Amino acid sequence: MEYRADQYLRPGRAFERPFWASTEPLPLTKRMPTVLEWIRDCRENHPQCVAPASSTSSARPARFVDIRGLRSGGVVKLTRFADIPQGDVTSISYVTLSHCWGGVVPLRTLKANLRDHLKKIPKSSIPRTFSNAIILAQALGIGFLWIDSLCIVQDDPSDWETEASKMHTIFRGAVLTISATSSTSPNDGPDLSVAIPPAHHIYTTEDGKAGKAKRTMSVRHPGLSNPIQTYQSRPIHTRGWVFQERLLSPRILHVMDDEFIWQCHKLLDTESGRCLRERGTDRNDEYQWEPLSAVYSVLQPPPHGDENPGFATDRLWWTWVQSYTGRKLTYPTDIFPAFGGMVKQFAELSGDEPVLGLWRRELPLHLSWSTSTVGCAPDASKVARIPDELRALTEALPSWTWMSMPIPHIKPWTRNIEWSQYAPDSILREAEVLGIDIEWAGAPWASLPSKGVLTLRGRMMSMAKTYTEPDSMVSGPTGYLLDNPNLRGNIVLDRRPFRFEQRREKFVAMALWSGDHRSKYGSSWYYLVLEPTRRREGEYRRVGRALMYYRRRRGGPRFDKIGSIETITVV
Repeated sequence: MEYRADQYLRPGRAFERPFWASTEPLPLTKRMPTVLEWIRDCRENHPQCVAPASSTSSARPARFVDIRGLRSGGVVKLTRFADIPQGDVTSISYVTLSHCWGGVVPLRTLKANLRDHLKKIPKSSIPRTFSNAIILAQALGIGFLWIDSLCIVQDDPSDWETEASKMHTIFRGAVLTISATSSTSPNDGPDLSVAIPPAHHIYTTEDGKAGKAKRTMSVRHPGLSNPIQTYQSRPIHTRGWVFQERLLSPRILHVMDDEFIWQCHKLLDTESGRCLRERGTDRNDEYQWEPLSAVYSVLQPPPHGDENPGFATDRLWWTWVQSYTGRKLTYPTDIFPAFGGMVKQFAELSGDEPVLGLWRRELPLHLSWSTSTVGCAPDASKVARIPDELRALTEALPSWTWMSMPIPHIKPWTRNIEWSQYAPDSILREAEVLGIDIEWAGAPWASLPSKGVLTLRGRMMSMAKTYTEPDSMVSGPTGYLLDNPNLRGNIVLDRRPFRFEQRREKFVAMALWSGDHRSKYGSSWYYLVLEPTRRREGEYRRVGRALMYYRRRRGGPRFDKIGSIETITVV
């Protein structure tokens, strides 16, 4: 594999770093100048990596892991934020740890040992991942760490909800997030107390003859692993909680087996210099791994063509949703808390109101999400299903939000949120939102919603659903058609497959929005597919989403006149 030499030879780049320049074993003390330079450069030259001042001074964590005493032979302990001298509060610096529990219960703070941890956390009980974070924080000259399992009282629901609701400010306010990327559990990962082998230097001349300028070739054997492939193969990359930890952090140091990887909102770099991507420049290597999304100041990506800029913002949101819902959660009830930081971040930047994973400003459009596979194939073996043990939880949550789907068993299909396929001035909001009533079991976004009711007014119609073979008018294996020669399209059911043995089902649906497609299909209409709860008149639960293509024929019925205007509630 060839590498661009100019990336290595620029001042401060790889060949000047101890990783290549040193011929002696490299202890952590010799590797830290590279990390310190990354931090200095980021803080001084990357305005997009600076979190808003309000986010770094409010909602501080209740506790930190305090390692200040280690400088004088003291102990590691928990310290309450309230006990830190007032003069030190405004200038406090800390690092956060992002790690994978990996099915192993890590060292935790519980009600029973909280008093002990405030005095001392025994060194012998600290797992390697935590120990590495402590070693790095010491080397950076930082006296406080935030580690979730230690700083939150894990068996105290009130404390857990209070602290989990601060997650977005905790990670945004950190100087650095240390990511135990190569670790599969708290008990493994590289031993940072052991020096890594040095590079070997081979001295040559330009033509092999005496008198010519001497050149140095630095070689490492065995060779280094591909940092991107290694990162993507690690369990931490699949964890739901890590998604918001990664995007909300101003800068991340990934601790890998054979080198450090730096990632901030401007730059992606590796200790070896083999991987370099710099946002806004042509300094990119062959690796397709980007710097962090600039969620602090660059919220809206450039619109596609004549796409409404507001739709571009929505498209960014659904990109986040797509990534999050492909990840795993140890506890399915964490689906709201593990994404709550991103919701609060997006609300601050967009000025919009969150509605359980959807957004108030364009709620009729957001309600048109669908699942990717449920109800899309006659072969039941290809249909994603909700596990029996999760069905009660799913049915207890509001049916109209994608967050009622147990990830990653079923994930939203967000292709229809790509508004660029519709002319902006052709999009009509067919449904009117009359009311939103949401209550939480505990702290918002740190617990589950106990109530979620939408009051909508719009055009209702009946749909007779018949299964046919897929055709060219429908992308994917759906092939559902309505009994109307002017209408073509499909219904995708959320929580269960289509009852193929019946070959026909009946639903009611409310029109959400419509738009003129940029292709031969004509007008597209998105519908909320519903079933009555049979508890109250006019109360429904969402069961799916319908997309209908309408070609009006001479003398044919007007699609916008089918059905009647009604006011309903959706639970």
